[in-house]
Amino acid sequence: MFPISYILFSVSSLSENKWHAIDNDGHLMNFAGYLIPAVLLVATGYVDCNAPVAVFLITTAVGISGISFAGWSCNHLDLAPPFAGEND
Repeated sequence: MFPISYILFSVSSLSENKWHAIDNDGHLMNFAGYLIPAVLLVATGYVDCNAPVAVFLITTAVGISGISFAGWSCNHLDLAPPFAGEND
């Protein structure tokens, strides 16, 4: 989870180049970090006694849920921008 959240937190640097708005970073990461694991966990319910596929889906869901930490870590920018400080 940590490597995924660390890599995707660097997406915030794209907002410095005005590629997209900084307030959308957290929303996008939270959306992806909760939706993709939910879909994978639902898909796990449809696996018929195939243990390697079920383990793969659950492990991938837990790993991808690290994306939500990248959205959570920039939440202070949405709540109080004047008091957020430097976000390096």
